[in-house]
Amino acid sequence: MNEVISRKEHATLVLIDMQEHYVAARHPRVVAQVVSLLTIARARGWNVVVIKTVDSKDWEGSEPVSNLVAAVARELEHGIVYSTGFKVYQSGWHEIANQCKQNGFSTEYIIVCGVHAALCVLDTVRDYAERVPIARIDVVKEACDDPGVSQWASFERISQVRLVECAERYLTDAA
Repeated sequence: MNEVISRKEHATLVLIDMQEHYVAARHPRVVAQVVSLLTIARARGWNVVVIKTVDSKDWEGSEPVSNLVAAVARELEHGIVYSTGFKVYQSGWHEIANQCKQNGFSTEYIIVCGVHAALCVLDTVRDYAERVPIARIDVVKEACDDPGVSQWASFERISQVRLVECAERYLTDAA
């Protein structure tokens, strides 16, 4: 899938599990790419859905995870229209759909990034594609932790999914 994405096309950027608790969410490459996507979202007028896991405990089993990675939280404070959904399971497709519906965000074109690409991101994307068959879904590889080559192949098997290398691909009309 290599169609041109117009600068005027409206999308919803989806951040999955970018929470401090997750080591992968603090990886400098992932954080930098997610912050770049948020900057692009603000410039293009995209809405953002933040999906957080609420049942995760820290390694000692204490409080539920709730904080976003600091750089991501700071970027969200700069004029981006966003909504937060909370998931209990690996897949956050239902929360994305609900947040989009409640807030009038696009459900037909979503751009996904986040952590646990081989689990939460993949399950969310697969379930969303199955339940919203008209959706076009971009997964930004550099804005996800690396699940390995075999897992990227799992994304490629989903007909609505296009793997995009990095956030910078959205800076041109031919993303």
